[in-house]
Amino acid sequence: MVKGSQAELIVMESTGGLEMPIAAILAAAGLPVAVVKAKRDGAQILFWDKSVFRADTVHGKTWGLRGQTPIVHRSGQRQSVSAASAVSARGEFWFCTYAGRLNGELRRT
Repeated sequence: MVKGSQAELIVMESTGGLEMPIAAILAAAGLPVAVVKAKRDGAQILFWDKSVFRADTVHGKTWGLRGQTPIVHRSGQRQSVSAASAVSARGEFWFCTYAGRLNGELRRT
């Protein structure tokens, strides 16, 4: 884990008890931990991440005729799109884009 990052939940695959010392250390550090048996339960473990892509107005140099100051028109508005994706150990891939912030309602869909 990256120092200073916040985990919502750390999920570990049950491996016959070998995972328990690490799970105990994480739990003692106050991190949320779940040990699961995905294969037994017919579930999949997905590696998931989210990101936001922004398109801001570019503020920089531009080209123009010598001796004439170029005029660049900008809207001043920022545009963004949020995206989330997941991949399984089998290589299956899932993604979605959404407006705004990721919340519990969106996660359930």
